[in-house]
Amino acid sequence: MTQGLLLLSCAFISMIVLSMDVMGLYFWMIPALKRVKKMHCLIKIQSEDLRSLTQSNLH
Repeated sequence: MTQGLLLLSCAFISMIVLSMDVMGLYFWMIPALKRVKKMHCLIKIQSEDLRSLTQSNLH
């Protein structure tokens, strides 16, 4: 009985640790993804600016 209880508590603790790990990854990933998105937007804006500049130079 005590062995089963120990196993159960071990499983419970490992599940908590795992979920904390996942949450940590989640919280770390979201800002990173936002940063990537922001960078992508900046690059897009810059490329559009370059395109408009080259078009205005051609005219």
